[in-house]
Order: sequence, then structure tokens, then C-alpha cells
Amino acid sequence: PVKTEKQVPEKKFFLRKKVVDKINHAQGLLPKGYHLLIMDVLRTENMIWKLYRNYFEKKRKENPELSDKEIDLWLRNLLAMPDDPAPPGHMTGGAVDIVLADSEGKKIPLEIDYENIPKEEQKFTFCPKLPKEIAEKRKILYDALTREGFHNYSREYWHYSYGDPYWAVRRKNKVAIYGIPSKELFEEI
Repeated sequence: PVKTEKQVPEKKFFLRKKVVDKINHAQGLLPKGYHLLIMDVLRTENMIWKLYRNYFEKKRKENPELSDKEIDLWLRNLLAMPDDPAPPGHMTGGAVDIVLADSEGKKIPLEIDYENIPKEEQKFTFCPKLPKEIAEKRKILYDALTREGFHNYSREYWHYSYGDPYWAVRRKNKVAIYGIPSKELFEEI
């Protein structure tokens, strides 16, 4: 079965049903002993702005010489924001951060020590400096999900989407399948 990193009963993940069905089918395409591990899914507008504020303050402390505008620009290259021209994938329920796990649900390493390759370089799906065994594991993840119609955001090996605006653009579709769900559905999260 597909596993979730957050094994807290009161926490719920929200995704579109078709996305869940495709993830479950992709699970069946994995080699024996591999499982999909969901890290993050739908984010509400409030959740994204909270992430933005937290990252903003952290960046300000780490780099006091940067202006607010420079920090904002840096963050907008990191996070898809609610005020972007197209809705962020995580706000639509069509994007998922997902990695591989072993049969016990333990995350399989898809990165190496950051002293060997900086974290910023390792984020790319096809980072050319990765050891062969790590690159092969990323390819297993990539192949299973793309065969189900997901599109990988190549700057984040863990980010896949189906039906959101970025997915539509990358596939040259004129319209996305999913937009932002009604806020009333998610008042409690």
C-alpha cells in the first residue's frame, strides 16, 4: 500500500480522487520491496502564507544583509504562491510530494551527504553527480509516476502533479483539470 510520512491519526491528507487512484496504480508498477511514501499534498492558502512567513523570518536571520524584496524574490523561486498568475499545484489537490519507502515504510535515501553534493544541486530530478544507485532509485519513482500521467517538476525530484495548471502547461494542454477547491471545505486545516 501507499504510505504516508505523517502517521498522526488526526492529520488528514487531501488529494483529488483521480490523483489517489493514479498513485495507487503507480504503486503496483514498482519493483518488489518498494513503496510510495507521500510527504505532502494539498496546502491551503493559509498554509502557504504561513510557510512563506516562516521561511522569510529564517532567511532574514540567516542573511540580515538581504532586503525584504530580495528575500521575497528568493522565496517566490522556492514556493508557488497563492498570488501567482496560476494556482499553485498544492492548492489544487493535484500535486503531491512523494518518495520511495521500503517494505516497513522507511524512507529510502534519494540524496547523499550534502558535503559531497550541495542540497541545491541534489534537488534536481536528474542530478548528474549522484551515485548510480541513487539515480536508479529516483528513476524507479519517476517511471512509475510518469507512466500514470504525472508530471515531475524537474527542480524537485519529489514533486509530481496531475491535472493542476503547471501540469497542463508542461503538457501543452490549454486548460487544467483542477483549480482551487472551495475554501469552505478546508476551514479546519
